[in-house]
Amino acid sequence: MPDTTTATTELLDAIRIFLEQGNLEEARFLREAIRESVASGDDWITSAESTLLDTF
Repeated sequence: MPDTTTATTELLDAIRIFLEQGNLEEARFLREAIRESVASGDDWITSAESTLLDTF
């Protein structure tokens, strides 16, 4: 698995934790990092992951 994909998976896991804790500020910060990586073409996410990012 490429390093960017691994990093994105870790960011998504962290987002889930922050959402469970009610920490929307940190979750949004990480969401933007993922979106920037995807937009630059350095990474990709699944439709389920994209849905998660769109829910908050």
